Formats: sequence, C-alpha cells, structure tokens
Amino acid sequence: MEIAAVAVALSVGGAGLAHGSGLHARPRLAAQAAGKKRHVLSADYKSGPIGVDDTTATTDLLDDQAKLVGRPFGGTKMEVNELSVVTYNMPGPSPRNDSSGTEHTTFKAVPFAPGNSSLRGFYDISLDSGGNPSGPISGTITGGKGAFRGARGSFQVLDRVAYPVGDTTGYKAHWQGSIRY
Repeated sequence: MEIAAVAVALSVGGAGLAHGSGLHARPRLAAQAAGKKRHVLSADYKSGPIGVDDTTATTDLLDDQAKLVGRPFGGTKMEVNELSVVTYNMPGPSPRNDSSGTEHTTFKAVPFAPGNSSLRGFYDISLDSGGNPSGPISGTITGGKGAFRGARGSFQVLDRVAYPVGDTTGYKAHWQGSIRY
C-alpha cells in the first residue's frame, strides 16, 4: 500500500522536470533542427581555365569558375566561383623546380536556375614537389542561403585530374560527402 501512495504522490506533483534542468533545452534544439536533413553529396566537378591573379615569390592567387552537377542538386547545375591561395614551401620564380606547399580554395556555388540560393565552403590540398595533390583533399561546407540556408557538411575531392583548356589547365573531379540543410 505504501508503494502505491508514493507512486501517486510522485505522479501528482513531485516527479517532473525541474526548470533548471538541461532537458527543457531539447525541444528548442529539436525545433531548430526541424527541416534540416542530411543529403548525400555526389557531384561531378569541372573547372574552366585557371586564372593567375597575383604572384609573389611564395604564393599564387588563382581564380576560376567551375560547374558542379549531381546529388543533391537534381537536374540543376551549380556554378562554382573559386578563389585559391597556393603557398609554396620554397620561394622561386615560375616555372618552379619545387612546387610543394598547400592550396586553400574557398568557393561559392550558385544554381544556374534563377533564385537566391547558394552554398559556400572551402577545401585544402597538400601539394608535392610537382604541384600535384600528395594526400586526400578534404572540403567543408560552411553555410548557405535560400534552399541551402544554414548548410553544413564535409566532402572529399576524388579523382582530381588536370585537362587542357586553351593555353592553360582546368580540373575535373568528383565531390563525395554529405550536407545538412
């Protein structure tokens, strides 16, 4: 009989969530996450010609426009505007005997279709003495607006190969990862 009385007393007024507990924060966090879903990123990337905007003894500032096609964009092609800073381990004139260093590329991807949506992020490359990637190329999605509002994610740049574009070089690759928006 005592057990039943304690159970009734707890259910009537004693056992509940205290206002100071962290458990009240969960509904708020769940509401913020509502509508954000994980999407597979599996898209083909193809740059245009790489432009060299500025060069010093230890850095190159590069820019290009690329196309990104695939998941989660459906039939919509994305225009990718990129700005890269290549920092070389050894100073030297172009062409270099040693092109080892790093490349940090920031990008903004905008659908070719009219609208006000975009994704932004970056990826980093370690370069060997020939200027080629010397390890995995990792990228991060840092935000977005419109349909991609608040986007976050990560990806790998796979199968990156150079190809000739007029008198310069472009790149083809595959971006594989996931995005939440």
